[in-house]
Amino acid sequence: MTGAMRAATDLIGRSPLLAYGALVFAALAVASGLALLVDAPPITGVHPALKPLKFAISIALFLGTLAVLVPSLDLAPAGRRVVEGLLLGTMAVEMAVILLQAWRGVPSHFNVAGSLDAALWAAMMGAIVIATLAMAGVAALATARPLQGVGGAPMAPALALAWRAGLRHFAAFGG
Repeated sequence: MTGAMRAATDLIGRSPLLAYGALVFAALAVASGLALLVDAPPITGVHPALKPLKFAISIALFLGTLAVLVPSLDLAPAGRRVVEGLLLGTMAVEMAVILLQAWRGVPSHFNVAGSLDAALWAAMMGAIVIATLAMAGVAALATARPLQGVGGAPMAPALALAWRAGLRHFAAFGG
């Protein structure tokens, strides 16, 4: 087994929901990239598959990163599943709206031109707010309680500091 395959297997073993979610979004990124090869009328000057491609890549990376971090939180398994479900669910809602609006040929963000557009934008905004609050909770938990390494041992102090600094940056600047 290659190092990449071993790492993927370990990641799936630690956080299957987020790891498989990251893989689904990576596959969606590939599909969106291929869709760029098909001629389509632009939305606000760009190919309709470009926004789904960008979001699928960023969400795949986000969920993959969280698949590493969330199992390190000092959190009961049920709490961990809630956090994982919230984060994956909110990203799925956001991506579903982006895909639907691209398919319809209209902008996905800040679009309140019609009642359907406004409802979809509200659903996306609600999901983003929930995801942001969940990430604030993850950041607070990672700061207030010890992070665990693989096997439950305390995480190396430098690695824990790096995770916490990244989470604080995310909380302060949104990514």
